[in-house]
Amino acid sequence: MASEYNDKHPHGVKILIRMTMSGLIGVDWSDKDQKQFYEVVPGMAARGETKYPLDEVDGLDKVGEAFVTLMKGRNMGKVVVKVAEEECVLDEAERGRHSKDVGLVETKTGRT
Repeated sequence: MASEYNDKHPHGVKILIRMTMSGLIGVDWSDKDQKQFYEVVPGMAARGETKYPLDEVDGLDKVGEAFVTLMKGRNMGKVVVKVAEEECVLDEAERGRHSKDVGLVETKTGRT
């Protein structure tokens, strides 16, 4: 686990045996299910049925702080560095190139 990179006595497999994963897991939606994913999930997000925690910091000067938080396992959710107030909307070509990237948000269509 990333939070154990610098530990002198990592817990490793002992912890993984007790770990439970639940919720929406990306690998559960393979390429063949992508159409169904985009039919179901954006609507859920628009209705507020999907929730996730964010650890957000403002500005590029906070990147180091965000990285340390992530590496030490102190984050409760996805670590995000906010660099602008404007939304990033990808055109069709860009969306295709980045469709498997994590963290790209296209709010006008509801796709994340």
